[in-house]
Amino acid sequence: PGVVFLVLVLVSSTYDVVGPQALATAGDLVERVDRHRFGDAGYDRVPEVPGGESLTEGVDWALIEPEQGLVRWPCDEAIPVVLVGPVPDGAAAALGAVVDQLSGLSGLPLTVGSPEARDDGQAWDEGRVLVRYVDPAVRQAPDISFGADAAIGRGGPVTEGSRIIAGRLAIRTDSASTDPSTAAGRAVLLHEMGHVIGAGHSHGGGGVMSESGADTEPSAGDRYIFRLLGCPR
Repeated sequence: PGVVFLVLVLVSSTYDVVGPQALATAGDLVERVDRHRFGDAGYDRVPEVPGGESLTEGVDWALIEPEQGLVRWPCDEAIPVVLVGPVPDGAAAALGAVVDQLSGLSGLPLTVGSPEARDDGQAWDEGRVLVRYVDPAVRQAPDISFGADAAIGRGGPVTEGSRIIAGRLAIRTDSASTDPSTAAGRAVLLHEMGHVIGAGHSHGGGGVMSESGADTEPSAGDRYIFRLLGCPR
């Protein structure tokens, strides 16, 4: 297998992204969005803009690492999303709702995996997305730490070249805005899951992937990037 890499990228004071690092070798370069054909799948995966609206990269939608280009999960196997360790009330229901919503918007084969009450400390697990809720004063997630900044969630993919092989995210529990039983808390989870599938922050276009994270519903730009990073229907 290729070399697995992961680098922490601080993106804003509200949300942080655990992002992939660009490769230097030509064989691992990812084709850019404006080439309109990608990867080794052999088909066009550029979706139509929702509602025919005009969307701008970086404003309405963004990749998690624009210089690297597209990174994607494979479409041929289920992607379990698993709660790990202690979680607040409502987390399981929120995860089910978010997984259903994101799989519907993207076409990715996301499924809810069996929760793991015991946290063995593994940072990531190939083929799965690990989801943790943490109180930074008590414990941090493996390789995802919350410092003195105001970040309430961090997430991102683990990649090999242009292929996403795993994902992980952490959401802090010492903030009322992350309560998974609320619309705001579910939006935080959807935002971090967006990072896990390769979406970055939008700047000015609103939606759940906006840098501020103020919206609770996906925008046209969110729907576009989720389809761009997803699977054919």
